[in-house]
Amino acid sequence: MRNQTTATTEQEAQLIEAFRTNPELFDLFSEVIKVYQNDPGEFKDLNAIETYLLSKVKEIGNNALRCWAESLEKEVSVIESAKEGVHKHSKKNSTLLPC
Repeated sequence: MRNQTTATTEQEAQLIEAFRTNPELFDLFSEVIKVYQNDPGEFKDLNAIETYLLSKVKEIGNNALRCWAESLEKEVSVIESAKEGVHKHSKKNSTLLPC
């Protein structure tokens, strides 16, 4: 374990800022940390702890994918709105020329 210090490191400050901007992640990580720090007596065996922790990791992954998809959707929306005046889909107006 790390020595206890009172000063916040740059890495800790970044983590705090990430949790402030993503409170749902803070909640998920807090639940995982509680299992790590507390007596796991609420679980009947190691499999129960593993199942619980895996479900939390999956929630964290799903949250990350959702955030990624939302940011990608915003980016695409900005690009599409910048193309204003450009037709997305239209019929080609050409006449057939005999060969």
